[in-house]
Order: sequence, then C-alpha cells, then structure tokens
Amino acid sequence: MEDVRIAEAAMGTVHYGGSEGEVRIFRRSIFVTKDMKKGEQFQELTSFENGGNGNVRSIRPGNGLHSRHMSDIVGKYARVDISKGTPMDWELMTSTSVEESDEPTAKKQKK
Repeated sequence: MEDVRIAEAAMGTVHYGGSEGEVRIFRRSIFVTKDMKKGEQFQELTSFENGGNGNVRSIRPGNGLHSRHMSDIVGKYARVDISKGTPMDWELMTSTSVEESDEPTAKKQKK
C-alpha cells in the first residue's frame, strides 16, 4: 500500500490552463476605440462598415473591464477625456451627462 502512495505522490497533480497572466492575454475586454471628450456617451462599436459609429469594443487582451459589462457601459458618459486604445475602467464613466451633473452645482452656487 505504501508503494501505491509513493507512486501517486510522484505523479503530482494536474493543472489545466495557464497561470492567471497567461490566460488574461487571451480573454476579451472592453477598450475605447475612438478619442472621446468628457461628457460623450458610450456606444458599442458593432461594425466597421460605414466607418463604425461606436466608441467602445470588446477586443483582446483582457486588460480592461470584462466584455460581460458591455451592457452596463453603453449609455453611460465619459467622466474625463479618454484617448483611443484605453482599456475601460469604472472610473472613466458616469451615469449622468456632464451638463446634468453640473446643473445642481451651479444652482447651489447662485443661492
């Protein structure tokens, strides 16, 4: 019985897949595909035909937000100016447009 345990220990364990860093480069994530100004609305780029009308797209490598968050991003607004090729991050977006978010502040200052 002891020989069986020694043989099992010598075989080691099976590990499927690569390390986290190796696997991450093959995953898709969301990137900004056009330069964006603060306050612009995020739209999914679905096709390059006719120049494409979106500004975010799911591509490799997996450095940005996971592509499952695309529906959460579309319709939100850029919090800051964003350059083309930037991986998406929650800190880059806001749920209100710049004009909407600035109005209450402006009203408070007038009083």
